Amino acid sequence: MWNRMTSPGLPDEPRRETFGTLGRPRVLMRSPLLRRVTLGCFLLLSLTVATFWVRSYWVIDRFSWSSTSTDHVLASAGGRLVYADAHWPNRRVAVGFQHSRTARAEPAWFERPKHTDGFQFIGFEYSRGVLPYDTRKMYLSFYLPPWRLMAIPYGAVFALSLAYPAGLLVGWARRRRRRGRGLCVRCGYDLRASGARCPECGWAV
Repeated sequence: MWNRMTSPGLPDEPRRETFGTLGRPRVLMRSPLLRRVTLGCFLLLSLTVATFWVRSYWVIDRFSWSSTSTDHVLASAGGRLVYADAHWPNRRVAVGFQHSRTARAEPAWFERPKHTDGFQFIGFEYSRGVLPYDTRKMYLSFYLPPWRLMAIPYGAVFALSLAYPAGLLVGWARRRRRRGRGLCVRCGYDLRASGARCPECGWAV
């Protein structure tokens, strides 16, 4: 049977995978466009997080919505991203997505919540039984539900958004160092006595 790989005079097709010592395939060709698009998305995410991080010390951004039984709040304030919800026993009219922003003249209730139990550590927080109600005010409901609150500092979100770009930077530095020492940029095999491909992993030199 005619075989392209054994027929003379025909150029070899680009080698997309090879098999290592354990017989498992290794993908050798990755899309540069996909890497660039992913890198751009992560850098845009990092810039967005940094903007809201700085803004949170001067402005409180609050996003709220509710279903027939639950109120939801997502807020950016005091260097943290905060989510809180409260469950009502009776069905109510659902309210759509709303956004409000106010000057941060003083900390909001979800920055220093009064709660019955909870966990706090370097900006991370999980609290239950939060009661953000002013006892000096009159409310139309006889029942005021406790809120559950979860918070994460912007520093942690910013570090996570930079994880992929940092990984690419470390990989680029490692490949450059290996190339300068005459090693395979993929597996680190010594290529000073090798040909056009790495004899260990098959990577094109």
